[in-house]
Amino acid sequence: MLADFTDTAIDFQESDATNGTSFEDSDAPVVKLVNLVIAEAVSLRASDIHVEPFANRIRIRYRIDGILVERDSPPRRLLAPILSRLKIMGTWTLPRSAGRRTGASR
Repeated sequence: MLADFTDTAIDFQESDATNGTSFEDSDAPVVKLVNLVIAEAVSLRASDIHVEPFANRIRIRYRIDGILVERDSPPRRLLAPILSRLKIMGTWTLPRSAGRRTGASR
């Protein structure tokens, strides 16, 4: 499943305005990857999907019958696009900028 995504150089810096497609487009590689991960978790009857970042890879594990089973390890460069896609699917709000977070109230 992962060979399609790791062997190619994916440029995530392109803006949607330049290439005429939206992030919701199902032909985007990250969208396909996240959909495959979710479909695989459903088919394996997993109760949880864990996405864990490491120095050079992302570990994806499923909780199946109470046991965490490691499945795939996409490259680290896919972490931000995968998390963004999951946030969009979950209708989380994405931060507009990652400004300083000092903990002080304004």
